[in-house]
Amino acid sequence: MWPRTLTRDIAIITAILNFTECAIQDLDDLPPDQILQEINPSDDKYFKYDMLNEIPESPEEFAIGAENPDMDQGENPIRMFHINLFHLDRYPVSIIKFKEFLQSKKKYRPTAIRKGFSYVVKGFEKKTGDEQFEAHPNETTYVKVASASWRLPEGKGSSIRDTILNPVTHVSYDDANAYCLWKKKRLPTEVEWEYAARGAKKGLKYPWGQGWVEGRANVWEGRFTNQKKAQKDGYIGLAPVDAFPPQNDLGVYDMLGNAWEWTSTVYREKGRPMKDLSLRYTLRGASFIDSRIGGANHSARITARKAAARDFTAQNVGFRCALSDDEAQKMSIKRLPEHTEL
Repeated sequence: MWPRTLTRDIAIITAILNFTECAIQDLDDLPPDQILQEINPSDDKYFKYDMLNEIPESPEEFAIGAENPDMDQGENPIRMFHINLFHLDRYPVSIIKFKEFLQSKKKYRPTAIRKGFSYVVKGFEKKTGDEQFEAHPNETTYVKVASASWRLPEGKGSSIRDTILNPVTHVSYDDANAYCLWKKKRLPTEVEWEYAARGAKKGLKYPWGQGWVEGRANVWEGRFTNQKKAQKDGYIGLAPVDAFPPQNDLGVYDMLGNAWEWTSTVYREKGRPMKDLSLRYTLRGASFIDSRIGGANHSARITARKAAARDFTAQNVGFRCALSDDEAQKMSIKRLPEHTEL
């Protein structure tokens, strides 16, 4: 037998080597919770992602929707609304900010984690073996992926190591609402969302104007074919919430493209009374798989909208929060720095 002192020394050296190996272990090999423990959401460099922008009151009734009878998602006809001054998150809620919420609300379990699955865009699911992915019953765009969630965006084996500033997705209406309430905010109404996306300007097709401009939004080039492919902007899927410049003169980012966003408005389908419909909420903004020309998916334009059940979660569905002006005054929020002019 080895001397006891030598056995002890070997044990110490082994422990040191094990510790060193753990210390240099690549983050991709760590469980999701450990990955996020490496990051402090309260770090000053993430402060700007909490900023609100002031959205001015409409001087008169404002036109919402589009005058196009071919649009069958409820965009037609135009409706008139008066919009009071309110505040809207400058950016969609990012992964790092959602993590901050979960650190504070340790007992909260997001919907996708409770259900044990979420929907991933077909062609983006992480394949680690011979898995059989079940299609979404109503949308060919999605496949049902076990364990997919905000922290495993493409399912088991995927990583958020380099995507903490992407919009958080795989969040339900209830998750989004819980986050906004925690921030003492709320989800925007559909009317508020569209008014802000238009930059408080009438008749625009896109947040920046009437014509399409390359490099202003994360959308698909051409028609989406359920296959990953390189895009000119460098992003195959989701992009960081500040990857593109602000989309209009109000200084808001990512209103169009990247991820659909929950609103607080119950979806009303043209030609069908509410009593005949299950309760669904309105999503706005289109996503990275939608394109300017539409076709296979939605056409990326300000008025694009679709419905989802409150417990629906998917890889391309996120949210941002809003705040009424009277609530902002109660909170005595500080004036934010002037936004970048276009």
